[in-house]
Amino acid sequence: MASAQTNGPASIQKRVDSEIYSNLLLEEALLSGIANFRSIARKLSKKLPGAKLEAIAVAVRRHFEKESGERKSAEDALLRLLAKSKIKATTEVADFTLEAGERTVAKVSEIMRKISPRKGEIFRFVSGHRASTLVVDMENYSTVKRLAKGLIIEERPNVSEIAIITDSQVEATLGWVALVSRLIARNGVNMIETFSCYTETIIIVEEKDAGKVVEILSSGKRRR
Repeated sequence: MASAQTNGPASIQKRVDSEIYSNLLLEEALLSGIANFRSIARKLSKKLPGAKLEAIAVAVRRHFEKESGERKSAEDALLRLLAKSKIKATTEVADFTLEAGERTVAKVSEIMRKISPRKGEIFRFVSGHRASTLVVDMENYSTVKRLAKGLIIEERPNVSEIAIITDSQVEATLGWVALVSRLIARNGVNMIETFSCYTETIIIVEEKDAGKVVEILSSGKRRR
């Protein structure tokens, strides 16, 4: 009786679901069609001793049917959101990685007073536990270099900023950043930085990649 409960269809399904959920590469291989049900079942059989291979394969197929449907529905919602978004590219931007801490916050406050967003100048600041990111336009590059001297860990002049401007729905939409990252990475472009502010998702890329990223995102908009 105990054996039946351990290896019954419901129990096998639960264990298969758990194993696939905990292995992102395995789940991606399944949902993208790279691996078939039986090959994944054979791999999982090592972790499900006593369960028959055919029963595991059935559970893998059910997992695929459920998750692929949900993924398609979720991706359609994400693409609809992207279709309604505005994409703004800004070249001649400088990206600084600064030390984290009170000294940096005080210095960035001083720098901020010298920058005028009303005139279209760029100022983005994100502070982490170990480092901070400061993004400004190239017109203020020398100002940051001078005032933040001794706090700069790394600097990247002449990069580009891509801003994806959505509506407030983005806050309640799962997988938004993952979709954007996947679209860009799939096309061989590296994101130097990515951060968000309410309805804006901001990506920093090499200037040579800016046009390509705009085209990638625009193509995604047309896939709705």
